[in-house]
Amino acid sequence: MRRMADGFAAHDDAPVFVAANRLALEAFRGGERDLATEICQLEIRYAAAKLADGGVQAALLGLQPVINLIRLNGYAGDFGLAWRGLAGLEAIADGQATCIAGFPLGRGQPVAVRALARNNCLVETPKILWRRNRGDDMVASGRRLLAKWPRSAVSGPLHSAEAPWLTGAEDAMRAAGLPAPPALRRLCALHALEQAVPGSEALAGELFASRAEALAKPPAAAARDLTCLGRALAGLGRPADATACLALAQATAGPADPALANRIRREWLEITSDPSALPPELDASRLTGPQLRAAGELAAARLGPSGSRGPR
Repeated sequence: MRRMADGFAAHDDAPVFVAANRLALEAFRGGERDLATEICQLEIRYAAAKLADGGVQAALLGLQPVINLIRLNGYAGDFGLAWRGLAGLEAIADGQATCIAGFPLGRGQPVAVRALARNNCLVETPKILWRRNRGDDMVASGRRLLAKWPRSAVSGPLHSAEAPWLTGAEDAMRAAGLPAPPALRRLCALHALEQAVPGSEALAGELFASRAEALAKPPAAAARDLTCLGRALAGLGRPADATACLALAQATAGPADPALANRIRREWLEITSDPSALPPELDASRLTGPQLRAAGELAAARLGPSGSRGPR
């Protein structure tokens, strides 16, 4: 809460938006979906008012809460609205003029803005469809986006290229074998191992030897990959290797997501059965409803009309 308050007290816009984006995430996780939406809309209105003279920074700052709103609707809200938002991201990436959630961007945005839109189109399209149990649509959209942006299979984001392996690794393996790009190969091999594709146990040694490569991902994603590998190794009767993966996963998740770190610790405990050999559980308490609303008031004071010029 203190860090959020410091962010909202900052004169520069960037730390304010970091705090607001964090608050929207915490509100969503805490079941305060309306507050999360309200915070995103505050950010969007503020950034939209600065587009004329704010240049690239205003566009980048405003696009992030637009993406957050797409996630909010895609994961648990109005799917149609989310789908139109994803189409809008693709339009921005293509250099077209569009308006998403009241945030208007003209034609031919700078490379950084188009890249942010492209990357999140590649990431959020499969994630939203997967959460909505629309696996066939996820694979089809992933194939289309990969054909449009083929370099993403090498340089990332890998989510669209990963899609067919998520829904059916055995079919994907039979159709084309493991892909060549190293990061994508590792991810697809992990899905094959997790889904017990015949012969995939031979990949366990390769995946364990390259486990540090998972750390190239954001912390929570890296921790989930390592946990998946640890779980598979435990199932193959390799408890020492499984423990090594889960220990790295727990340490990686801790600073970013204590609740995830604690879930990984519980899996780790199932292998070792000795709590004294593990690090202690972390404080994973969420902000309370009153704390979230108090932070929302700070956001409104800074991003609302009276705060549009920054704190006095």
